[in-house]
Formats: sequence, structure tokens, C-alpha cells
Amino acid sequence: MDFKSNRITLFLELYEAISKLPVSIQGKVYKAVIDYNFTGIMPKLDTTAQLAFDLIKPSIDMSLTKQRAGQAGGYQKATNGVAEGKQDCSSDLADSKQTLSKDVAGAKQRRSRSVANAKQTDSKDLAEVKQELSKSVAEGKQDCSSDLAAFSLPFSPTPPLTNSKSLSIPKYTRECVPPIIPQGIFTPPQVEEVIAVGKEIGLSEQSCRDFYNYYSAQNWHLNSGLPMDNWRSGLERWRRTEGKFTQSDKKGAERGYERNYTKQQLDSMLGDTENFDDIEL
Repeated sequence: MDFKSNRITLFLELYEAISKLPVSIQGKVYKAVIDYNFTGIMPKLDTTAQLAFDLIKPSIDMSLTKQRAGQAGGYQKATNGVAEGKQDCSSDLADSKQTLSKDVAGAKQRRSRSVANAKQTDSKDLAEVKQELSKSVAEGKQDCSSDLAAFSLPFSPTPPLTNSKSLSIPKYTRECVPPIIPQGIFTPPQVEEVIAVGKEIGLSEQSCRDFYNYYSAQNWHLNSGLPMDNWRSGLERWRRTEGKFTQSDKKGAERGYERNYTKQQLDSMLGDTENFDDIEL
């Protein structure tokens, strides 16, 4: 500016527009309008206040142009000033619109990019979750197959303790889990097995049944209280001592009772022996 303004013109529509802004921004806009009108210096404002000032600036320039023309004293100068003011106003308004359009377009582009990134991230996370779930299901099926294979190993079912001569061996089904018997643990025999082995060593079928009934009643423990570890050896000892049984002993064995010995009989059998497993009863 080559002159100093001595007044300021503020139209009613501009006053109403500024009044709709927040109070904190209104003060900044009014201060900028006053400074620019009297000093010609462009203010530095934040985005909202700057936008409001850019809309008001053409009116201020037009008012200043009229003041300049009035001081020069010529209509032509005033007309030229008004034309220049209008041109400046149109140019500033076009620049403001262009800047606003760029800001809006940039905001839309940034939002679209954010939405696309979010969708891509969600799809990646969903794929990872599906992959982990499929892996877990596959591992679970493999573990179940291994457990089923372990339970399908051959086994010898333990016959129930009974005093009857006819034994019923339970039949296991798929729903019944068979017992897994580790190697090295004593497995009670079936009466048929005892009879078969007894015939090989010269025992009668009745003697084999006596042996089976007697030790079944004792839960397959020796007279010393220790568990039996080899029933074939026990059957052999039974054969060697069979002739020493009394009639009551045999009847007791058939009924599953323990044999009774006198003190003299025990002393005769024990002697100086310290290992009870070697005693022949």
C-alpha cells in the first residue's frame, strides 16, 4: 500500500459470518482484519482463522481501493481501483477454493489408503488364525491316532478270581479300553494254560486245577507273602510236593483255602533256609 487508511469498513454479512465462529477464533480474525486494514501486513493465522480471513480480505481490499481512489480525486482511478479490487477478490477466492479442494482431496485419499491398509491387515490376521487352527486340528488328530495305536497292542486279559471250575473270559469290545501290561510284570495264567503246562510235566488235570484255585485264592502270592513272579516254576514246585499233601490240604486247595501246618511241619520245611522262595511247600 502507498497510502494509509483512516477508516475500516465491515459489511453486515461479514459480521454475521464471523459471529458464527468460536469466540477464540473471532478475536484472532478481528485482530487480523484491523492490522491488515491499517498496516497492509498479511497476518499469520491457524487454518480456520486463516480461511475466514481469506474470505474477508477481498472486501477489505475493495474498501481500501475506494479510499485510495477518493484520495486521488478521480473517477477513473476509482473505477480502475474497483476493477483491480474485484480482480484481486476473484483471484483470492479462486486460490482459496483451489486450496480447499486440494485439502479435501488429500483427506479423502488418506482415508481411502487407511481403509485399504486396515482391510489388508484384517485379511492377513484372519488367514494366520485359520492356518494356526488347521495346524492345531491336525496335531490333535495325530495325537489321537497315536493313542489309539498304543491301545490296540496285543494284551492278555486278567481272568476274574473264582472258585468255579469253568471260567468265563471277558470279551473286550471297542468301547472297553484294554489294560496295557508292561513287560516284566507278572500276569496270572488262565486255567487252560495251567492244565496244558501241567500235562507236559506229568500233572493231572485235577492237580492243575487245585494249583490254579489255591493261588487264585491267595491273589497269586507265595506262602511267604511275596508275589509270585513265575507261575510255571510254582507249578513245578507243586508237582514235587504234591505227594506231601494230606487229604484235607487237597480239599482246602479245591475250596480255595490256605493250607494249615503244624509247628513241627514248618520247622521241618524251613530248617536253616533263609531264602523263602526256595522252600518247597
